[in-house]
Amino acid sequence: MHLKRLKEDTRINYINVNETFLRRISFWGRFLGFVTGIFGSIVALYGLFTSLIGAIPGLITILFSRYLFNIGFQAKKVLESDRKDFHALDLLFNYFSKYLLLNGILVSIVLLFYIIFYLVIAGTGL
Repeated sequence: MHLKRLKEDTRINYINVNETFLRRISFWGRFLGFVTGIFGSIVALYGLFTSLIGAIPGLITILFSRYLFNIGFQAKKVLESDRKDFHALDLLFNYFSKYLLLNGILVSIVLLFYIIFYLVIAGTGL
């Protein structure tokens, strides 16, 4: 009984993350999310003038910008809570992991298209 109470007393009740890192993630995540969203909107609108499929790169960019902005926003929430909002930190990592997953999928698809393209070129002798 005494050992259990001692363990409860020594628990950390705040997130032990350097505040400088959280401030950097908060600012740059929100800033880059906003700027990337504007850029994605311009690309999507420009793509709509060529074809409906032309808007897809802009829409993907907007999706990525949303994740970047949410990462920065959750870092700001952790800072505002004096590093005690564990749920915001969990959401920050959730958005970051999804952002990395989507980037990995996109890079894999692009690499696959390049490989197929070069195999077709090599196969036709162009």
